Amino acid sequence: MAVVVFILHAAVFIGVTEARLAVVISPARLEAVVGGRVHPELTVLNRGEERVLVRLSLAGGGHDLDGMPLIDESREAVAAISARVRLMPEQLLLAAGEAAKVRVVVVDEEGSGGLYPVILADIAPLGEAGGAVSSRTRIAVPTLLTYASRGEKTEPELAVAGVKLEQGRAGEPLLVTALLHNTGKMHVRAGGRAVISGEFLGEETVLFPPVTILPGAMRKVTGQWAPAALPPGRYTVKVLPDGFRGGGMSAAGLEVSFDVLHPYELAQARLELVSLQTPVLVAGQRIPVQAVVANRGNIPARDAVLELLVLNSRGEEEAAYRWLMEALPPGKGQEFAGEIELANRLPGEYLLVASLWQEDEVAAILRREFRLAAEPLLAALSK
Repeated sequence: MAVVVFILHAAVFIGVTEARLAVVISPARLEAVVGGRVHPELTVLNRGEERVLVRLSLAGGGHDLDGMPLIDESREAVAAISARVRLMPEQLLLAAGEAAKVRVVVVDEEGSGGLYPVILADIAPLGEAGGAVSSRTRIAVPTLLTYASRGEKTEPELAVAGVKLEQGRAGEPLLVTALLHNTGKMHVRAGGRAVISGEFLGEETVLFPPVTILPGAMRKVTGQWAPAALPPGRYTVKVLPDGFRGGGMSAAGLEVSFDVLHPYELAQARLELVSLQTPVLVAGQRIPVQAVVANRGNIPARDAVLELLVLNSRGEEEAAYRWLMEALPPGKGQEFAGEIELANRLPGEYLLVASLWQEDEVAAILRREFRLAAEPLLAALSK
């Protein structure tokens, strides 16, 4: 799946001389109720000094755990969304100062829930390279399209998929992070709260800010907790999602426990990928690798995994290795030293990526570039 990150800009400036070419699409994010004869519109305005050619297309939309928008331009995603949504027209020729409307027509009028395509506008000055479009001159407009209700009840569903507590240093406030999972058919605007209790604490509440979550996607929400006192002991935190824009929803919470070792010091294992080494020039199919992992926390780290990937210049995987680490005491380190065998012997540029996983999350990533040399070059270097 070809997925790339895009940046939301209301305007993109293109000209080679003092940005003489400028195109604006509004709204920058299209949110609308669709169905029947209701077709939302975009306005494309050429604020520049030259005529432009604007070509419009569709792609799949999404976001990562931090809410960064994603575009899926794979053949499958484009075909799926194009079968349900059309842009009319798909091409515009705009003179300087001219504006035009683009209708977003939902073909599948009997659907339910929501649709979340990304509208892409590729822009080029008229006549430049025969009308060719430069990938540098692109505007991406995310959409939140919800089908009009026809009497059926489409209730949003949200669950808490994970809860994590962290502390930078002893005495600092604690960060409570929850992973919210939208298991429904339409997007939700939701936050939540964490209720923390303990033997010497009573109950305290941490609020999470509301975020937009697309169907099937997850988002991280974080709140800060700074109690007046935090004596040693075991505590419980229960996270409940709440706050849906436009109605109620079905929500499932999650409860976990955590320990405080000393006054205002959270018990936690904090793994760090200290170093990653491999030769810059490599001979043969076996790649020497050395990595060092350290536990900067105050309790043993268990079930951590070091994942090593070798990617070629096209981003394709050439080799992979997973190392399940032994329990690592606080203040100690472990060294991995070995070789990774490549699937081929093609000379060229490669990338070694080391990912340190702890509790099903990436704790750290390091990257190193190396070159696989051809045999004649190696022979020359050995003389």
